[in-house]
Amino acid sequence: MNRSGECNFCGECCKSLNITTLLSHALKQHRSIDEVKLYYHYRNIKVIGINEQEDKLYIEVPIPCSQLTPDNRCLIHQDPEKKPLLCHLYPIAKDNIYQCGYIFH
Repeated sequence: MNRSGECNFCGECCKSLNITTLLSHALKQHRSIDEVKLYYHYRNIKVIGINEQEDKLYIEVPIPCSQLTPDNRCLIHQDPEKKPLLCHLYPIAKDNIYQCGYIFH
């Protein structure tokens, strides 16, 4: 897939921390996917995806970026030296942020 478009400063990508972890590791700790989801729910962590073939568990933690302003602007967006690599690369794959100015073909 190819990405086109540009950031429209919706801020949605900066309002939470998305983490990819090993599904098998989570299942060793919790016995079932329902137990994993229940545990994370109690911790205010959302399971946003599961890929059993690739052994991946995708979770979202509601921790906003410290550089995000109340009007959804990034304080370091225009400063490539301060901006983390992941922020430069975002999005690297299609996600569920409908406000995002990037699209994939």
